[in-house]
Amino acid sequence: MFKLTGTHNSSNNFHTETASL
Repeated sequence: MFKLTGTHNSSNNFHTETASL
């Protein structure tokens, strides 16, 4: 999985903040 700089939701969405791939 990729790193996330915030809260993420796998069930609904990938992430709600900036994601660092």
